[in-house]
Amino acid sequence: MKDLNLIPKSYILEKKKAAKRVYMAVGAAAACVLLLVMIGGPLGLKYSLKAQRDSLEAKIMATDNYVAMENQFNRINNMYKMREEEGKKLSRYGIDVPAIIDSIEKATPEKLFFTNLSVRTDNNGSVLVTLTGISSSMEDIASFVNKIRTDGCFGSVTIGAVNKEAAASAQYDFNISMSGYRKKDGAKQN
Repeated sequence: MKDLNLIPKSYILEKKKAAKRVYMAVGAAAACVLLLVMIGGPLGLKYSLKAQRDSLEAKIMATDNYVAMENQFNRINNMYKMREEEGKKLSRYGIDVPAIIDSIEKATPEKLFFTNLSVRTDNNGSVLVTLTGISSSMEDIASFVNKIRTDGCFGSVTIGAVNKEAAASAQYDFNISMSGYRKKDGAKQN
């Protein structure tokens, strides 16, 4: 049998091969795009979520800092109110806190430092002063106590504790209590 087809068979086969190559190229391109979407989508989502997480962590840190600052402000505010109330209470008893501090300052040696000064009254209205501090030597502490006692501003001066900070350290922690504050004119302050 004779082929009655006027188009050569090689031409038809070439066209089929060309179409097959086009379909293969389009399929490969589609597969590459699909692969990029499958890989790039999760990566993009991962980076987006990481950016959101970092943003939220920054907001949390800012909120934590704000809360810590507000808590610190509230503590300071409460301490201020307590000190203000204590000052009003002391002033009702006619206690001159600046004069007490002046007496303490005059008796303080050069290398003796106070870390806490508490002026309050007991139930009888007597002034109680508690000093906590550090000193480079025991002699400075003894000198301070001697000057306060001879000054006559307080009826009773008691050394509560003296501790060396560390074996290699040359500093001493101390605690001194004073009571029975007297005004400079000699009248006992109650």
